[in-house]
Amino acid sequence: MDRLAFIKALVSTGGEVDLDVLLPRVLEILAEATHSDVAGIYLLDADGQSLILSAALGCAPQQKRVVPGELALPGIAQVEMLLPLGHLAGSVFLGRHRDEPYTDADLLWADALAGQAAVQIENARLYAEAQKRLRHLSLLLELTRLGAEERQLSSVLERALDPMLDAFSASYLLVHLISDNRMVLEGVRCPPTDGARKVVEFMSDISLDSKTLAGRAAIDKTTVLMDVERWPQATRALAQALDVRYGASSPLLASDRLVGVISVARTEDRPFSRDDVQMLESCAAHLGAVVEHARLFEEEHRRARDLSLMNDLGAIIAQHLDLSAVLDIGVRHAARIARVPNAFLMLLDEKAETLRVVASTLADQPKIVLSMRGSSLAQRAVLEGKPIVTDDATVDPRASKELAARYAHQAMLAVPLVAEGKPLGALVLGETRVDRRFAPAEIETAVALGNQLATAVANAHLFEDLKRSYEKLEQTQEQLIRQERLAALGELAAVMAHEVRNPLAIIFNAIASLRKIPHPRSEARTLIGIVAEEAEQLNRIVGDLLDFARPHEPIFRAESLEGIVHAALESAKGAERARGIEFIAEIDAMPPVSLDARMFKQALINLIVNAIQALPNGGRIVVRARETEKDGGKVIEVSVIDDGPGIAPELRGHVFQPFFTTKASGTGLGLTIVKRIAETHQGEVTVESTVGVGTTSTLRLSIDRVRPPL
Repeated sequence: MDRLAFIKALVSTGGEVDLDVLLPRVLEILAEATHSDVAGIYLLDADGQSLILSAALGCAPQQKRVVPGELALPGIAQVEMLLPLGHLAGSVFLGRHRDEPYTDADLLWADALAGQAAVQIENARLYAEAQKRLRHLSLLLELTRLGAEERQLSSVLERALDPMLDAFSASYLLVHLISDNRMVLEGVRCPPTDGARKVVEFMSDISLDSKTLAGRAAIDKTTVLMDVERWPQATRALAQALDVRYGASSPLLASDRLVGVISVARTEDRPFSRDDVQMLESCAAHLGAVVEHARLFEEEHRRARDLSLMNDLGAIIAQHLDLSAVLDIGVRHAARIARVPNAFLMLLDEKAETLRVVASTLADQPKIVLSMRGSSLAQRAVLEGKPIVTDDATVDPRASKELAARYAHQAMLAVPLVAEGKPLGALVLGETRVDRRFAPAEIETAVALGNQLATAVANAHLFEDLKRSYEKLEQTQEQLIRQERLAALGELAAVMAHEVRNPLAIIFNAIASLRKIPHPRSEARTLIGIVAEEAEQLNRIVGDLLDFARPHEPIFRAESLEGIVHAALESAKGAERARGIEFIAEIDAMPPVSLDARMFKQALINLIVNAIQALPNGGRIVVRARETEKDGGKVIEVSVIDDGPGIAPELRGHVFQPFFTTKASGTGLGLTIVKRIAETHQGEVTVESTVGVGTTSTLRLSIDRVRPPL
């Protein structure tokens, strides 16, 4: 092939724009035209500072990058590749295995070929550069379009990372966003290897300092370039293990405010050029604005959602006055607004000595009580009247170790509940995620929630107080009405008893006279007995009526309770209906007590008589007296227990009402009088009954009341 043919062959390569295809073809033509066995091309990099080995034929040179003019290949002919205006494009080296050195004519011919090759290569480079710029412009346009289309930060990063990774021909791309003086990894693209996963783990949450490439770019607010030899010590070993050669980080700025950092890294031996840096900075500027818009949108969206939830909470508080319902709904709304898994509402006790959990987001209500003398965030918030926050409750001495350990809390926030200057309790928020921090805006929202909940608690307390007042007023009115009715009944009963007692005395006198008649007939004796028994019954009724109508003032003395119980039991056992009944006394030894012996004996007799009347066919009655505890205090109990048929459930609520009775005879005043005597002694009487099992009637007196003074 003549020399013109070789020139034409080089010119024909101008249609190829892919350097990876063009350079080997050019080398083949150059080697054939110069009768060379080896050949290679070094091209000038974009910065014009270095020659980079771009293609080789028949050899593998050790020098991959050299400074122009310092290329030294022994026994090899070197020819500069000059463009028409004399600009250096690169260098060509040629070599022969045979012992045939290049002549001056060979070198002139090689120089001419190199000049023609430089034109073709430069055209391809210009085309590639134009394509690269087009891709870069398309990328910037895509980022701008993302800012207009996407509102979710995660969606923005998901769509932006892949195009940027391709544009920079990078192996790694990471996007960190600033959060509370830390850099949190929000977007990443890397090879699917274990080593790459280590990078993600190591870089997921890093400090905002100069120990990393991204940290330097963030602090200096400028693009930072680094090769592996000059990599920060903190990450150099990791970069070398991953075969990373070059890295670049550029800050994401929005109105000169740092919002994050974008970092790219290459494993191949190709540094980032000036054009790469300009492109990285352009992408960082666009991405910074897009990220800031997305974050602002999310922030406004969150604020709108929080405001809606707080409005809902306010509406719920206005609709519900039941404290437990308000607190349960309030604590769940607080957890949703604060975006935490656990929330607790703690209220002070009446003496302001302890904080008790009254509502939480947990399925099982925890029984947690914190002392105001101890150490906890809730206690400090209540005492200091301001929110208390910690980033790590496991090591913070102010935090409750019980809450932190039991629920694996990391960050915790306690907000005081204050209404009209009075502390009511605290709202405690617990976060289990290690990387979560409570931002100032979130603390402000929690304080607003605490104020709403404090108002709800105060309103509920007012409602409860008002409800109790109305209930007490209603009970007082009912008691007054009942007392008026009882007074009227008492007067009527007194009149009737007085009118009945006079003829009753005559009947008793007549019975006594009739019994003096010697040798009465059996029929007459039976009739006299019947009249006497009914007269006694009538006399007891008159006695009950008088006791009910005109109660006596008690006379308190130190008395032996054991003697009173035995006396009452003996008196009741004398009744005719007591036959066939087994009486058992279980009386503990007790010191003297202060009471009215006559009245207390009468109350016991009434209870025992009631038990006797419940056992017409015989049975067992146990009278038990003992000292025990009730509601945290010591009391004396005297119980009368029978194994009779019991009282029907629908009748138990009426047993203390005057004149209520289920028996064919009697006034229905026995238990009414017992209740009055118990109340006179500042005690109580209760009746418990099970149908088919029996009934237990108990007189209960407080020891503090009945214990005589020393």
